[in-house]
Order: sequence, then C-alpha cells, then structure tokens
Amino acid sequence: MRVGYQKLSSKTSENSFGDFWVKVKSFGVHWHYHPEVEICYIKQGEGHRIIGDSIEPFTRDDLVLVGSNLPHTWVSSEIFNKSSKHMEVYVIQFHAKDILNQSIEFKGLFDLLDRSKRGLSFDLTKEKKFKSLLLKVDKRTGLEKYLALINLLNLMATSEARKELVSKVYVPDYSKKAEGRIEKVCNYLHDNYRERITIEEVSDLVSMNQASFCRFFKKYIGKTVIEYINDLRINYACYQLQNSSIPIYKIAFDSGYQSITQFNKVFKRMVNDTPKNYRSLNQTGFVDFIK
Repeated sequence: MRVGYQKLSSKTSENSFGDFWVKVKSFGVHWHYHPEVEICYIKQGEGHRIIGDSIEPFTRDDLVLVGSNLPHTWVSSEIFNKSSKHMEVYVIQFHAKDILNQSIEFKGLFDLLDRSKRGLSFDLTKEKKFKSLLLKVDKRTGLEKYLALINLLNLMATSEARKELVSKVYVPDYSKKAEGRIEKVCNYLHDNYRERITIEEVSDLVSMNQASFCRFFKKYIGKTVIEYINDLRINYACYQLQNSSIPIYKIAFDSGYQSITQFNKVFKRMVNDTPKNYRSLNQTGFVDFIK
C-alpha cells in the first residue's frame, strides 16, 4: 500500500476548488495523501474505506470528509467487482486558504477542517439535506457553486450526524523507505483475507523476520496485522449478514474463521453484538450484485 504524495489541481478556471465524478469498474488499493481537503460521496459502490487507522465498510450514500495530508484509500469489494455495476463517486478537493478567509463567520468551518484531520463520516439517513447540497455543488457554476460548497461545509460543521474515524493515537508516517513493502503486504491481505494467513508467510513476502515485521506494520498502518485482517473479515461478514440469508456458520467460515466459536468471539468484541442479533437489527433486504 504505497503512501504516495499526490499533487492535485484543486482550482479550475472558474472556481477556487475542484470537483469531479469518478466512474470506474472497481477501486484497488491506492494509499495516498495530499494537502487538499477532500469530500468523497459514494453514489454507487461497495467495499472498504481505509482512512488513517480506520477500516470501515462503505456502501451507497457514504459521505466522508478527509483532512489535509491524511492517508486514505477506497477498495471496492470482490462481490461488487463481479457485478455489472460501476463505482460512481463524487469528489470535491480544496485548500482551506483558497475558499475561506479569516472572517469570524468562518470560525466554525475552520474548526471543522481541524477535526477533519482525523477523518469524519456523515450519516445521510439522519441528515437528508446533504444530498441536495451535494447536488447543488455539482450542478452550479461560479459564485453559486462556491456558496453551495460553503453551505455544505456549514452543514457538516453543525450536523450531529457525524463521527470521527481515526483514533487519537494515530500519527501518519510519510517515510518513503518502506513504501514497496507496505504496498505488497496490503495488496496481499486484501486479496487473501478470507483464507488462512500466518504472520510468517506475510513477513516472508517482504523478507523480514516476524518480530520486525509486526513492529513495522503497526508503525505504518496503526493496527497489528491480526487487527487489520479481522477488520476486513468482520466487515465482510457484516455485509453478508445484512444482505443475504446465508447461515451464520457458513458466513463465519467464508469470512476466514476456522470455527464458529472463534468467529462469534471476534464478532462480539468488534461489533459489540452477536451475529444473530446484528442480522435481525440490520438486515435490509437482499442485494444480489452478481448478475
């Protein structure tokens, strides 16, 4: 997972910020950062988003605010990748200094951007105005487009339907020295997390002893290898519980766990609920992407 610095063009000939749509078949691991603040809205897609040390599933209507120089990536799921659908994502990128001045009226927005350094997600089911404001930013031009963005940021600053994503202890590491190793390991984990994975085989991938590799991974990603794999597995299991009628014991094995007891224990620790109760509370109808 290469923590690559990305140089962006965050201005256009008409506006002090950039916005664009991305429509592609799938998203792979592209671990990057940039000085621009980024708003990312998922119109269509399924998978995991990784922001700092936060690994969470994303689906349609996912909305996040990623602060300046905070490493991030979105990875579409294997289920979605096998479907006939495409990822459709709306992105807004800007420098704070380009759209805000030091007027006291902007204090709340500066506070928001400071909080965004830990990543913020917003629940569109609780704050329905977000979609209409995103549409205005997308469709308007000139001054109206700028004002629509300010209104969007103001809603983000005042909304209670938001949560911080990155832990307080996470500190990004921008060292270039180990980029190749991280990229190789994380791509391997995303490709194989539902299989049996040992620390030995992963450390062998990058020619490191196990103890050194574990310290190395925790330093760069902010989680242990086991925590990272469990995040991927449990997020996959949650998706299956919500969107299928597959028996729980089959979901456990399909997610990469060797026993239903192990699965239940990890699930309860991470989700603070049992798989059975989680399904009863969150099942929203089946979504069959594979057509």
